[in-house]
Amino acid sequence: MGALKVMNPSTEEQHARQVIGSFVGLNHEELPLLKKIPKTLQDLLLRTEELSTDVDQWGNFEHSYAKNYQEGHLWNPEVDLFAQEERTRLHNDGHPLTPLWPSGYTFALVLTHDVDHLDLMNTYPLLFRRLSRAMNSLDLTKKEKIRDVLKTAAQFILRKGKMVQNAEKTLEESLRIERKLGVKASYFFTVYPLETISRYDCLYSFSDKIVFRGKKTPLCTVLQQMQDDGFDVGLHGSYFSALDAALLIKQKKALGFLKNEIETTRQHWLHFRLPTTLQYQNKAGLKVD
Repeated sequence: MGALKVMNPSTEEQHARQVIGSFVGLNHEELPLLKKIPKTLQDLLLRTEELSTDVDQWGNFEHSYAKNYQEGHLWNPEVDLFAQEERTRLHNDGHPLTPLWPSGYTFALVLTHDVDHLDLMNTYPLLFRRLSRAMNSLDLTKKEKIRDVLKTAAQFILRKGKMVQNAEKTLEESLRIERKLGVKASYFFTVYPLETISRYDCLYSFSDKIVFRGKKTPLCTVLQQMQDDGFDVGLHGSYFSALDAALLIKQKKALGFLKNEIETTRQHWLHFRLPTTLQYQNKAGLKVD
C-alpha cells in the first residue's frame, strides 16, 4: 500500500494493464496481449474521482458524487466485463491462461467484521463511557452534548443494565459459525480510550472482562486466542484517525500485546480521505485495508 500519486498517461495505462491482466489470468510478460484499455476504466482503477472535495456529512466521497452514478452506469461492472471479454478472446485465440481461482472455483469470498459492539445490551461501564464521550466529542455542538448526556443518563436510570459484556451471541457466535464452515475471517477491533474523541467512536476496552466461552476473560486475551485459532485480528481505526497519522500509529501500537503484528485495518464509519488516509495507514505499517 502506498501513497496515491498523479501518474502520467503511460504509467496510468501500465497500472491498468497490471490490474486487469491479473483479472484475465496473464503474467507480466503477457500483458501486451491485452487490447488498449479505455481511459474511463483507467480512471476507475485509479479512483481519481475520490480526490474531489465533494464529501458527505462524514467527510467521505459518497457514491452519488460519482460520474457513473450520475449517468446511470454505477451498477455496470465495466472493469469485470472488459476483463471477461479479454479472457474469452484470448482463450479462443489459443493463449493459455492462468486459472483465476484454484481447484476450479469460480469466485472467492473475503469475510471481514468491524467489531463495533461486543454485546447486544448496554452495560453500566459502557454507559459511563458514553457519558464521557458525549461530553468530550469534538464533533458535537454544546446543544448536542447536552442532549446526548441526558439521553444516556435516562438509559442508565430507566433500563436494566449489567456490569459485564457478554459476547456469546455476537463475537463468539460468529467465530463458531466460521469454524463450523471451515473459514477464517478478519476481525477489526477499535482502541479505547481515545485522545481525540468523536460521537461515532466505539466504547469497549481491551482491558474489559467479557463473557467468552462461558468464562469472564479479558478482551485482550480473547484477541490472542483468536489469533492462535488462525483468525486475522486487525485495527478498526477511530473516526478521527483517518486524518491523524499520530493517532492511527498510536492505536496500532495499542495492539502490540498480540503475538502477530497487526497489518490489516478498516477505518471506523468508513471515514476515509484519498490520498491522506492511505498515506497514514502506510506510515503506521498497515498493509491491507
